[in-house]
Amino acid sequence: MNWFLLASCSALLSATAAIIQKKVLFRLTALEFSFLVSSVILIFSLFVPFSVDVTSISFTTLIILIGKSILGVFEGNPMLSLIDCIFGLIPLKCR
Repeated sequence: MNWFLLASCSALLSATAAIIQKKVLFRLTALEFSFLVSSVILIFSLFVPFSVDVTSISFTTLIILIGKSILGVFEGNPMLSLIDCIFGLIPLKCR
């Protein structure tokens, strides 16, 4: 697949998700919204540990992933980003 098409689809889906999140946030409190977003992310990511061979991840990729997670500590809510970094090593953004 052409990288330009992939990047365009990613941008379109990201913009759509941001608009939907803002509309939902008007009807819910911040805590309820955060819980719902986290629940949806959990549902979509449940299959990942069973479908990915963790031993095949290269050392360079792992270092980049850990570095990006650590950088996420300094933006937004530092405590949530730190928890993601320590326990998940997956920089998920719920914004």
